[in-house]
Amino acid sequence: MRFKKSQQSFEFLTIFGIGLVLVTILTGIFYTYYSETRNSLDFEHITTIGDELLLNSEEVYYMGQGNRITYQTNFPSMIENITINRVRNETIEDNNGEDEISYDYLNITYETNGDLVSSIHTPNNFDLRLNCSGQYCNHEDNVSYFDQVILGEGHKNIRIESSDRNMVELSFQE
Repeated sequence: MRFKKSQQSFEFLTIFGIGLVLVTILTGIFYTYYSETRNSLDFEHITTIGDELLLNSEEVYYMGQGNRITYQTNFPSMIENITINRVRNETIEDNNGEDEISYDYLNITYETNGDLVSSIHTPNNFDLRLNCSGQYCNHEDNVSYFDQVILGEGHKNIRIESSDRNMVELSFQE
């Protein structure tokens, strides 16, 4: 009798142990798949935010001075920094004399798997000048950037306004 009870206990623990190992393996596979999918979706969302910010900026630029749009979006938690960089190339000479070529681009930096990655967005029109404004904006040399405090996860209202002939300003609204 005792031998039969101990055999049943052993069989039960063996089946339970195998089931526990299978559940652990499946959980690990699901978590890995979920993490990769979420990172991919967040990357696509960040790319969409940058593209739509530039698209709206160009639209406001073409509508002229004094026009504005409020762009509404949700930020994922991984955004580390948003900068507007001005690139200045060397002076070039052509038949009309000297000319300086410069352009602005939007850089959204985010963290994925412990690494910082940049999503670069350049406007189609190089005459368009981007700038940030408002209480969350900082300027340093040829870079404008937003404070880390405003870049957290959640709903954001970004005001895009044509302030003069070539300048479009981006600012966060509360």
